Amino acid sequence: MRPDISVIIPTHNCGAYLGAALASVHAQTIAAHEVIVVDDGSTDDTPMVVAQAGGVVRYVRQANAGVAAARNRGLAMATGNWVLFLDADDVLEPRALEALGAEARGDVIVYGDKLTIDEGGTVLEQIVNRDCTGPVPAGARAHFGGAAFEPGSAIVPRGIALALDGFDPSFVRCEDRHFWVRCGALVEFRHVPELVMRYRKRSGSMSTHRVLQVPALLAIWDDGYGISVPEQIELTKGDVGRILEGFGRHVGARAGLAVHSVRGWDYAALCSTFLDAAEQVRRDQAPAIV
Repeated sequence: MRPDISVIIPTHNCGAYLGAALASVHAQTIAAHEVIVVDDGSTDDTPMVVAQAGGVVRYVRQANAGVAAARNRGLAMATGNWVLFLDADDVLEPRALEALGAEARGDVIVYGDKLTIDEGGTVLEQIVNRDCTGPVPAGARAHFGGAAFEPGSAIVPRGIALALDGFDPSFVRCEDRHFWVRCGALVEFRHVPELVMRYRKRSGSMSTHRVLQVPALLAIWDDGYGISVPEQIELTKGDVGRILEGFGRHVGARAGLAVHSVRGWDYAALCSTFLDAAEQVRRDQAPAIV
């Protein structure tokens, strides 16, 4: 039986891109169960874009509360058995829902691959999302140590998302990684080797300044899985240190630090060093970051 997939689009002043996102949902080879747009306090032409988009869209507007709260508002409204959270500046490939839905069996996160595009829609590269498959908590561990895949590249059982209370609004950044980590502590991830979305890389966006995500990343690592899990799969500080080794080089280079390895570092000192580096970069680059 074909799964009912609710597509939830949070948006804040993304009117320039929202029309393309909605068009990509309406152009699916199998129809979405419903399309929900949560306007997170936009001051641009977002309402007009939604009105002119065509198709049936459930539109709700709220005071600006952040992307996590906007996704959660959409989740609370959703009636499909599965949900897909599509950012307003990204687009789905035509077979996305069909390809992901074909593997939607049981409590499992189903995810595919992506293309990255620039602001004008020109393709930059094709990316095979990292391997998050395997017994629980393989998906959680994968998102501790590597790049999290975009919410729009996966479908999630609505019951699982609700059980986790959705996205944590206290995370201004990396709320998606935190969500995937918690999902991975409960269920397995299943990979579909097919392009399902186009992720738009916008100049000045937070994703282009990864070092500034460090405080949120450290909060996720310090939080562990974010939920209670059996003792045998809990992460230790040693696990976190090993996971940080490669990431430490990246952050060190971006922050101008002579960081060659974080293995064996004192955890508290490591956190302090990373946070200091992130704050320095934030001060240096703040005018260019949106």
